[in-house]
Amino acid sequence: MQPLNMYFNMSEYMKPFKLSAKCYITRTMDFLRTHLKSHELDWFLGHPQFKNFFHMTNDANHKLMGMWMLLLQTASLEKKNECWFIVNGTPIRYSLKEMALISGLYCHAYPRDMETMGSNEFVGKHFGVGTTIRYDDVQAKLLSMKRASPDRVKMAVLYFLCSVIIGKKKPGKQAPSVEPFFLRAIDDLDMCKTFPWGRLAFDENMKDIFHCMNHFGGVLSTNQWVFPSFVIPLEVLAFEAIPVLKENFREGVSNAHAHHQCPRMCKMKFKA
Repeated sequence: MQPLNMYFNMSEYMKPFKLSAKCYITRTMDFLRTHLKSHELDWFLGHPQFKNFFHMTNDANHKLMGMWMLLLQTASLEKKNECWFIVNGTPIRYSLKEMALISGLYCHAYPRDMETMGSNEFVGKHFGVGTTIRYDDVQAKLLSMKRASPDRVKMAVLYFLCSVIIGKKKPGKQAPSVEPFFLRAIDDLDMCKTFPWGRLAFDENMKDIFHCMNHFGGVLSTNQWVFPSFVIPLEVLAFEAIPVLKENFREGVSNAHAHHQCPRMCKMKFKA
């Protein structure tokens, strides 16, 4: 498929720019390891999707320049359910398949009853009915729960979801509520194990990418941008797809966790 055009002209490629993320993987894993009891942490370590985040090599900061290179070279296509980046004439695809292979998150179809799944009983109990629940509120509530309990596990899952899967651009009191679906989903932890979190994260990626493209309209009018949704697949995609980048900036991980069943995000790390 030939691109209609590119979102950015080459004249924009060399402009100084800072891309930041609201996906706090290392901080979240460290927090859960230190705050939860071992039997509570077992819920995450036994989760068919989330366990992989605990196998990743800790990296305090995201390496987003490869991702920004891709975003600058996004092709403008009619299809909005995947992205194509044209780097030095080579097309690089980002679709649900890449999300699944890199992250290990499930990407199957949404449940038909997704809009009615779960309930707000848990969040109503802990935050009050009708309250705007922000990221900082979730973190503070989890810290206040000093004793191990099923409710603390649910709060930890909510903290994980809004720290890793979908964050918010604005922090503090100016921040909007965490995702309404997250607030309902945590009332059913069994459903949380089988839900296609990868599809949800990917769909949010698409919204964030095209929002970025539409915002700038081909001209970098500001020198920074915040990408709030799950960033790892896009962060490493350039290094997976371009051999010279992979050779110079990535290396294999040799530990017991990075075995053949782990997704690609666990099997390699950025060189120190």
